[in-house]
Amino acid sequence: MTKTESWKRSVRLPIAAVVVAMLSVVPASLARAQNLFLGSGAGAANTTGTNNSGFGSEALSDNTTGDNNTAVGFEALMLSPTSEGSTAVGSFALSNDISVNGENTATGWSALRFNTTGVGNTATGQEALLSNTTGFDNTAMGEGVLEFNNGSGNTATGATALASNSTGANNTATGVAALMFNSTGSDNTAIGGSALGSASFAGSSNIAIGEIAGDKLTSGDDNIDFGNEGVAGEANTNRIGTTGMQTSTFIAGISNTPMSKSSARAVLIDSSGQLGFQSSSARFKRDIRDMGDASAGLMELRPVSFRYKQDPQRLGPVRAHRRRGAAVVPGAGNLWSGRQGRWSPL
Repeated sequence: MTKTESWKRSVRLPIAAVVVAMLSVVPASLARAQNLFLGSGAGAANTTGTNNSGFGSEALSDNTTGDNNTAVGFEALMLSPTSEGSTAVGSFALSNDISVNGENTATGWSALRFNTTGVGNTATGQEALLSNTTGFDNTAMGEGVLEFNNGSGNTATGATALASNSTGANNTATGVAALMFNSTGSDNTAIGGSALGSASFAGSSNIAIGEIAGDKLTSGDDNIDFGNEGVAGEANTNRIGTTGMQTSTFIAGISNTPMSKSSARAVLIDSSGQLGFQSSSARFKRDIRDMGDASAGLMELRPVSFRYKQDPQRLGPVRAHRRRGAAVVPGAGNLWSGRQGRWSPL
């Protein structure tokens, strides 16, 4: 036998002896219940609980009838008497939990530390879901994620994501500091670092995708910002891209696609990039008056009806077609003149 082999054998034997000695002090009632507790005060109050594992001082110390729990770390799941199917890994993880059907999972120092009756939560990272007490079905992954949350149905991934959320529900935040200052807003989706990250944010049903997307939004609802910071206080607005950064826009499925509905209208764009259309309704106009003789030249036109060749159902609207060789009517718009061979004002 070599010196190395002799050394390994001498180490293994004492360790095995220690484990046997530790197991020998586990009460027979706990052994029959298939529980394993190692550490000062671990599982001390257990009576009929089964399939529990507690490793660390005071781990699962107050558990009495709860089953299928796992606690690893100082005071992990310490106060839980009847919790079912919870897992706490890390000092103080789920240390205040008293839920009946917990099914909570906490991994990291103080993860879900102050949870009392909340169920179905998953917290991974230091102080993740730290202050949650009654919120349920939340998922937090990252340091300080959903740290002050007491809402439900939230999902946050990334350090300090949704860190200030209190009662907001059904939010999704992915990225460092995404929705960081949201407190009561619900149904928001933020993907990207600091997305919807304004310190004054309190809106609901907003969507922001991209780094700092929507970070200027404050109280507005139902906004969609893709790669745009948004505008404070606005609502029901879509913004795509950032002025000065994106200089061209290409959207498939528009060019060479005729419209077959009579409700179709021409889309216009202003200098700020806003899209819209001009309505022909009188309620949107002013200074309405007859044109008099200025429109007399229009009577010389021969309008024709037509349908687009690419309209497969031939349901397209009938339109007036201006023929070549039309007269010039000053001040009435533009029209192709066959006699002049160019566009001329009507």
